[in-house]
Amino acid sequence: MLEVTPQDISSLTDTDLRLLIGYLCEAEVSSKGLTTHGVTYGGHQNAKDGGIDVRVNYDEDSWKQGFIPRKNTGFQVKKPKMPASEIPKEMAPKEILRESIRSLVQRNGAYIIISSQSSTAEGALNARRKAMRKVIDNYIPESDIFLDFYDSQRTATWVNTYPSLVAWVRKKVGRVIEGWKGYENWAYCPMGIEEEYLLDENVRFSNKGSNSQSISIEEGLNKLRLELEDSKTIIRLVGLSGVGKTRFVQALFDERVGKNALEKSLVLYTDIGDNPNPSPKQMLEQLIRKKTKTYLFIDNCPPELHKELTSILKTASTDNISLLTIEYDVKDETKEETEVYHLESASENVISQLILERYEHIDHSSARHIAKLSGGNFRIANALASVVNRGENVSSLPDKTIFSRLFKQRNEENNNLEIVAEVCSLVYSFNIDTSSPENLEIRLLSDLAGITIREFLRNVNELESRDLIQKRGVYRAFLPHALANKLAINALENIPFYELKNVFENKAEWRLYRSFTKRLSYLHFSEKAKKFAEEWIENSGLIEDVSNMDEKKMHLLECVAPLNIELTLKTLEEINQKEYADYFFSRENPQYSRLSRLLIHLAYDQEYFTRSVQLLIKMALKETVRENVNSTRDLLKKLFHLYLSHTHATIEQRLEIIERLLLSKQEKEQALGLNLLDEMMEAGSFSGYGLSNFGGHIRDLGYLPKLGSEIEQWYRKVAEFCLDKHSTENISNEISTIIAKNLRSIWSQRYCFKVVEFICLSMHNRGFWVEGWISIKLILKYDSKRMDQSLIDRLEILEAKLRPNSLEERLQIFLTSNRLYLELFEVFEESEDATVSETDNIIIFQSLKIGEFLSEEKSILIKYFPDLLEKQNRYLETIGSVLSKNYNDKQELWFLIKGNLDVINRKEGYRPFLIGAISQFSKSLVNEVFDELVESNYINVLMCLQNFLFTDSEGINRLIQLIKDKFFPQNYIFSLRNLRLNDEINPEKYLELLNEIKNSYGDFDIIAHFLYELIFIMKEKLSGNEPIIELMHESLMTIFSKEIKSRLFDSYEYSKIIRFVYSLPNSNEKFIELLSIILAGINSLRIYEFNIEEILEALAIVKPHDFLKSTLDAYSEEGFTFRYDFGNNPLCNIGEELLINWIEGVELEKRYIRVKMLLENVKLYRKTESKYHWSKLGIYIIDNFYKNEDILNYIKLNLFSYTSLGGVHSGSMASIFDERRSLVIKFLDEEKQELSSWAKILNEEQIKRIEQMRKEELESDRRMEHFEY
Repeated sequence: MLEVTPQDISSLTDTDLRLLIGYLCEAEVSSKGLTTHGVTYGGHQNAKDGGIDVRVNYDEDSWKQGFIPRKNTGFQVKKPKMPASEIPKEMAPKEILRESIRSLVQRNGAYIIISSQSSTAEGALNARRKAMRKVIDNYIPESDIFLDFYDSQRTATWVNTYPSLVAWVRKKVGRVIEGWKGYENWAYCPMGIEEEYLLDENVRFSNKGSNSQSISIEEGLNKLRLELEDSKTIIRLVGLSGVGKTRFVQALFDERVGKNALEKSLVLYTDIGDNPNPSPKQMLEQLIRKKTKTYLFIDNCPPELHKELTSILKTASTDNISLLTIEYDVKDETKEETEVYHLESASENVISQLILERYEHIDHSSARHIAKLSGGNFRIANALASVVNRGENVSSLPDKTIFSRLFKQRNEENNNLEIVAEVCSLVYSFNIDTSSPENLEIRLLSDLAGITIREFLRNVNELESRDLIQKRGVYRAFLPHALANKLAINALENIPFYELKNVFENKAEWRLYRSFTKRLSYLHFSEKAKKFAEEWIENSGLIEDVSNMDEKKMHLLECVAPLNIELTLKTLEEINQKEYADYFFSRENPQYSRLSRLLIHLAYDQEYFTRSVQLLIKMALKETVRENVNSTRDLLKKLFHLYLSHTHATIEQRLEIIERLLLSKQEKEQALGLNLLDEMMEAGSFSGYGLSNFGGHIRDLGYLPKLGSEIEQWYRKVAEFCLDKHSTENISNEISTIIAKNLRSIWSQRYCFKVVEFICLSMHNRGFWVEGWISIKLILKYDSKRMDQSLIDRLEILEAKLRPNSLEERLQIFLTSNRLYLELFEVFEESEDATVSETDNIIIFQSLKIGEFLSEEKSILIKYFPDLLEKQNRYLETIGSVLSKNYNDKQELWFLIKGNLDVINRKEGYRPFLIGAISQFSKSLVNEVFDELVESNYINVLMCLQNFLFTDSEGINRLIQLIKDKFFPQNYIFSLRNLRLNDEINPEKYLELLNEIKNSYGDFDIIAHFLYELIFIMKEKLSGNEPIIELMHESLMTIFSKEIKSRLFDSYEYSKIIRFVYSLPNSNEKFIELLSIILAGINSLRIYEFNIEEILEALAIVKPHDFLKSTLDAYSEEGFTFRYDFGNNPLCNIGEELLINWIEGVELEKRYIRVKMLLENVKLYRKTESKYHWSKLGIYIIDNFYKNEDILNYIKLNLFSYTSLGGVHSGSMASIFDERRSLVIKFLDEEKQELSSWAKILNEEQIKRIEQMRKEELESDRRMEHFEY
């Protein structure tokens, strides 16, 4: 457990105890949101003397009480016991009250004595407090000073509030929490935590996947500090091994660097290589329960562990933890809910400076040379510097000679050590487990080195001691990679090719072979490594047949790619000519996502961009437009962004791709081309891929404009391209929309004002551009407050140029590409203070004017008829109504409408203009319209007019006849749910309609929907209507007699019908009939109960006694229990009092079966915050049935069975069960002998079980401790 005991406090030295109280005070004020400037203690330059060891001094008006009771508090810290008789001597030596205490009295502060050797009961504690008060009263009567005495127990309680200090204390007293540390020298700096953190003048810190630029180290420190201060922050820090990630996070707490350093006493740190126990998951769960602000740092954290920790933290009920994990690599996908930051290699100047500070005997010339050799890697630099002799200048020595010194022992060169280092570097990681002779990896590697396994392991341990090998569980890896890559190239030169090929391809298991191939992927500058790539593709046939692309083949392809891009692309292009190409480049290929990301890597260079994108386009066209899971379209679009494109393709290359798509005769290709063009116009929001480096290729985030003129040139060229394609008839409207949509974000780029003016004037010269005018209006409305007046003037000139000057042009505002009504309000709003109602009236007025205008201008009406009928702007109903009202010949108007109905009959939808126009037709013309629509089979038009044609009594008759004639196809019946029912129509008429639907279509889902609507509008009329009530029951019976294995669309409506129909008198039999088929369906798995939660809840609430009876019958006869979410199923909707009364409603012998059924379905406890409490039902069952061993066993299962976890749970099962033990502990001292005996046995049993579970969980967690992804 993450705790200290009073004995731990007593074991601290005087010095450590004073430090501890100082640290506690700093942690306490930090938890109040204050800086620690007001805390001073022993050794501090501002520390006070005179009987006060730790002083807290703040000016805050509102001070929350806690362990520091007042804003001016002094702590006297003593290791020896302090009985009441000694207190006067301490507070007033020589019978003179200490000045420090007198000062606290004057400030109405607090004075606290802490004695680590004291352990006081309540009486002794009160005696000490009285002694303290008596001293004060003797000198300053009636003072308001707060006095208290903290013994070892209270001090331990205070420490247990802060996990970092728990780790600190336990380390001091020799009870280390294995692998866990508070704030200390995590990076093993030679000069300790006092060593200065050197700030790099180079830009070295960036957010992966963000469009923000890289920032300096100091800015990065400040940024992470602010983010970690927020609750539930999750950060992933990545970078090559040896670039200084651990040292960087250590500096987050260094107040000498940057601003707002984090509080040291709130951090808990572990390195996975130290095999922490408890595991990070177990520790996180303990921290969550403590609810104290904690920074949890996990070094060398594998991605699987990071994902699990993220899941636990995100589902936690508290928000006291900020998590930071550190890793030397990161997968190509961005972590969900995680900010991923990248630390780049250091500059030579900083590394040179560090060497000079750490190694006084090294001169400037040697330091610079080592820095250059290190490649920006601190670990390599440190290792090289450590082998330089005093007085030696290594700048003149060959690089190979300097590196070879890393493998000397006692000034004697150890060839075996260097050979083992080379062999270890050939693989990304290797398994050193020797508990079984079956470990093939260590045997194969020792054979390659030409030495025994024992000698190989001895050399591995030596390399580990030199910080050149890192460990995770049973796995080891030679790091940093920069050095490993050098040594791996040496190994490839020194070991025959055929021997390596034989060992890794024929003898090694997949894990080691995978590790070998991953290492080779970093060696693109090695001809031997490239030879392997050629072998894999051309000769060995390992990836020759990719029609069945498994993980192994995909991995090999990913490793070949960085070694030989041309060969990889050529291979993929050849596959594209095969008969299985359509499968390979489709989502049916299980490696689809990895393949698309590989192509993104290949598109980085100008040379390979076009070919790679052609294959990506093939993949994109094979997925749906709205695909949002690992979408190739989304990846492809980012290649066309100005920023974070991950490619250095030219703008001409990108536009050439788009032009080819736009000129295609395939609609899907044209649509994709328009999407990509839209992305090239994007100027406001960019997000990267979160890609890691491509093998050993160091890559940036793609083309990055350095000058404002380059940004202007980008958008100018894209705009010119758009204007050129605008003349293409079939895509003209789409191009116009794309340009207008991006105007606002382009204007926000301060170098692009002229581009926007160029676009607007060019489009204006081609005619009225309604979308452009709206966009300029929105810029003026929302962005002008942040602009200079000169820019506002330029915008106003544009707005005046583009402004609509006629009613025809104003009509186009209402027809603009289905824009939201909100934009109409924004366009017509006359002032910022205008109300919605006022603006609505303006829009309606404009609609009236346009309607009148169209009634007089037949040619213009005919021109816009298709758009008028198709668009869904609700104000078109007003335009249609006014037009129809003022149109003299309604018959002619209908003829004009009818000629355009094919446009809207292609698909269902809301057609406001048509509804408005027909609303002014005479009754006889409406009948004619109806007949012609039926005769012409215009089903979608009829559906859009259903609330006009079928709402009155005559309309219902029309609908009944259509249903009777089976006019609608079966799949159209669902669309009738949009029909608004009329409470003025007799329910019998609706009953006739529903019976006709039943007879003609048998669709009880739509029948149930209408019944729900009837309950909503005429509930009182239905209560005594037996035919409708019977239809409700029949509908439910039919619906729940079917298979239900997905969530019901209309669950809410069905539950409302249940609550209505079965709350009526004499409905018991029907209720039991329905419930019986549902329970039978659940038992037979015909129904998945978690898909009908609302239904079961409604049934349990409406007739709880009948629900209990039916459930008990099923339980007695078939052993039925609810499967989903134990303790949160329908029985939990029944009140505990009712359940208790139900148990007692039968004689004693029959109560047992009822109790057992409840114990298998209902939790006997509640959890509030982090504490468990017995429920009223739980206490009742224990009090009344504790003598029944069978019942006690069921209670045990209720508490500690796996099913009691509710199926899906996050975090440690051991921790959950350990918390629940508190329920059992309550009965350990119970007077009832049977109950206390049961509790003692169960408690001991669970302690052992939980201990075993923790071991198993720790082993499971350690299985994640590997280096491979």
